[in-house]
Amino acid sequence: MDHVKSQLFFSSWMSSLPGHPCPGNEQTMTMTVPMREPATRNKEYTPEVCASVHEILARIGDKWTVAIVTALGDRRMRFKILHRSVGGVSQRVLTTCLRNLERDGLMVRTAYLTVPPSVEYELSERGRSLRDTLEPIAVWVQAHWQAIEQSRRRFDFETQKPSTSIVTNW
Repeated sequence: MDHVKSQLFFSSWMSSLPGHPCPGNEQTMTMTVPMREPATRNKEYTPEVCASVHEILARIGDKWTVAIVTALGDRRMRFKILHRSVGGVSQRVLTTCLRNLERDGLMVRTAYLTVPPSVEYELSERGRSLRDTLEPIAVWVQAHWQAIEQSRRRFDFETQKPSTSIVTNW
């Protein structure tokens, strides 16, 4: 199995993972990423399986799911701390996402019978495997974000047409 070493800065949404450098503090990290053989495709996919796969991909690819999984990392967090860690999410959206992650077995919710009640959230084993899968994607983003931004600027410039208003009096 080949390995690729990548020097990287993690973007702000990855900075909450333990041991990862925060943007702006000029730390770098070398990560070894295993290069895997392409998975063989199962040609027995039924429409039901495809629909389930599509739904799961939509869930785990959601920006809030990625942010929550990243923020939790290997820690347990109470709701308010998690809410502060995931900037820009409303309490309602966070609650919905947490319930969906729990339903999918990606997150564990532990309620303590205290006064006032206390609830903590942490990733399950499946959730940690998702987090581990997202790390190489973050490496890829870090390696390509500048080129993608440049491509976007070029595309926007090339597709921007001068505004020509034609006034027709009938």
